[in-house]
Amino acid sequence: MSLINKVLRDLDRRRAISTGDATVPPAQVRAVAPRSGGHEWFWRTVAVLALAGLTWVSWVIYQVRPRPLATELALQAAEEARARPKPPPVQVAEVAPKPPVGRTHTADRRAREVAG
Repeated sequence: MSLINKVLRDLDRRRAISTGDATVPPAQVRAVAPRSGGHEWFWRTVAVLALAGLTWVSWVIYQVRPRPLATELALQAAEEARARPKPPPVQVAEVAPKPPVGRTHTADRRAREVAG
């Protein structure tokens, strides 16, 4: 017979001796006080903080994300402008400046310097 079988039979004999009646627990078993509910608030706080952290990280990623410089509507307008035919250039006639009428401030100053 193997060693494992001997140990198992020995354990079975010990259990049979220690518990005569199946309804009564053995003397080594005792009742344990129920756990307090303090851990529940700890895990709720951890869950709220984790949710706030994930929200913040999502917001930062959204803010850092590169955005296009021109919108789709601006790109469409540029394409339409390229497709339109160019208007002919307009010629502008040059206008000669008119000479000043009467004496100017500079002419009056020179006249005073010469006279003075």
